[in-house]
Parts: sequence; structure tokens; C-alpha cells
Amino acid sequence: MSIWPAKILPTPFPIPDPFSHFPFSHFHSGTRAAAPCSNCNTPGRTRSRVLLPPTTAGSKNLEKRPGTVLAIARWQMPRRPRALCGGYVFHVMNRAARRLPLFSSPEDYEAFDQVLCEAGDRVPMRLLDYAGMPTHFHLVLWPRADSDLSRYMQRLTMVHVQRWHKARGTTGCGTLYQGRFKAIPVQADGHFLRLCRYVERNPVRGGLVNLPTEWPWGSAYRRQRGGGPRLDEWPIAIPHGWTDLVAEVEAPASIEEIRECLRLGRPFGAEHWCVETAERLPWCCGLRPRGRPPGSKTQLK
Repeated sequence: MSIWPAKILPTPFPIPDPFSHFPFSHFHSGTRAAAPCSNCNTPGRTRSRVLLPPTTAGSKNLEKRPGTVLAIARWQMPRRPRALCGGYVFHVMNRAARRLPLFSSPEDYEAFDQVLCEAGDRVPMRLLDYAGMPTHFHLVLWPRADSDLSRYMQRLTMVHVQRWHKARGTTGCGTLYQGRFKAIPVQADGHFLRLCRYVERNPVRGGLVNLPTEWPWGSAYRRQRGGGPRLDEWPIAIPHGWTDLVAEVEAPASIEEIRECLRLGRPFGAEHWCVETAERLPWCCGLRPRGRPPGSKTQLK
């Protein structure tokens, strides 16, 4: 059976149950917020798709057949639930789609700082560290309630996208971000300090400045000179001589470890803490080895 998007045609009678004439049960896919799947109760986001019965598959004259019945199905794609996030520190990152410049002028950075302030006023959120880069941004957030992380990021990205398009006259021309924001929990010990150092040194690694305190669109600069979004107290004390420590070059292995955790969606911390955190959230996919488990075989019938 062939399945592809098609035009929804008017019919002189109600459209029947979309799954009553097909050998499959249901799908999960899409991009628009919706209720959990009625068949398996999987939380997801949906997009309407049109399924053609086998008798009409491949027809080139579909629009000339007004009596054709089209079954409209909801495909759903489950996403990792970001609940139970209250009390954990998170490293959050998002990047512009198609390698677009997210910030191309000082006004763009100032507008993003303003959106950060407004999002914090709408959804209480402890902002610990941040850095805006030409094509992406990094945030270190410490939500209080379980739903604060998703609500805060929804508000932040929604308003930023709207204002970004409005400033350029490109409203309705497509997405700005490459996808949903990435977020990983971080242990509030030395791993947290390594992460903040990584975030604050992003402009230096990108060749934008020589020192983190010279980049006006990051927390290293704001912590010294003020302005911008309000920075909250860290879960641990800021070490003495932090500015000098951030100015030093990190070990390549430390940078790669943080990037690997972010890429896989794996908690960043000690091994036992990562396992406990992944089980509680639950975010276990980043801790599993890639590929099929050893000894398992797939039999095709």
C-alpha cells in the first residue's frame, strides 16, 4: 500500500474511521501540539496526513473523482518528556536552522537579552550563566518547579522567533531554529563549574574575542559590568579567582565530554549521579550503548 500526502477532497458523506480499512494500527509523528495517542497513550505532537486506500493508490485523476473517500490519520512522534526537572541545573542550547546567523548585529543581541528578561518575568527561572553566539546560544538554567523549564523555553523561543522575523520582514517564511532546544541535567559540583567555564569561553573558542570578559553578550562580561538579564546565585560558591580561571584554556578532553553529553542528551556528572538522574527524570537513552543489544537477533517473517 502506498501512503503519501494528498489533497483532501469534499465527500457527500462523513469520513469513516481512518484506521478501519487498513492493516496497521496507528502512527506517531508530527509537529503540532496534541493530546496523547488514544491507542497507546503516548504523549506526542501531531500533524495531519492523508492515507489513500489501495484502490486509489497511484491515481493521477484523483481530483476528478469527487466520491473518493480519503482517510485522515493522526501521526504522532513521541518526544522525551521534560517533566520532574525542578531542582536540577540544566545546560540548554539551540541553534539556527540552515546555518543562518541568529545574531548579526548588536541590536539582535540586545533584543535577545530583552527577551531573556521578559521570559524570566513571565516564568520564574534562575539564570546562572549564558552566552549568545552568532549562530546559537547557551543557557545554564536552574528551574524550581517541574514544568518551569519547558514553559520558560517555550516563551523564550516563541517570542524571539516572532521578533526576529518581524525585524527582517520575513514573517511566514519558515522556521528559525533547527529544532527543539537541547537540554541536559548537570551535577552541581565540579561538573557545574566546568560547564560554566565552557559556556563563558564560547566566544573565545569562536575567535570573537581574546578574553571571555570582552564579549558583551555573555555572563562573564555582565557579571563584571552589569546590565542585561539578571544573573542568579549559583548552587555552589563561585571559586576565588574565577575570572582568571575562565581566561585559561580548557583541556580538549573536557570540551569534548560536554559536547558529547549534549549531543547524546546524557546527564553531565559523576557516573552514579548520571544513572540516578536518568532513572528519575527518566532520560536513559544517552546512557545506553548504540546498536542492538548483544545476542539479540531480528527475525524477518
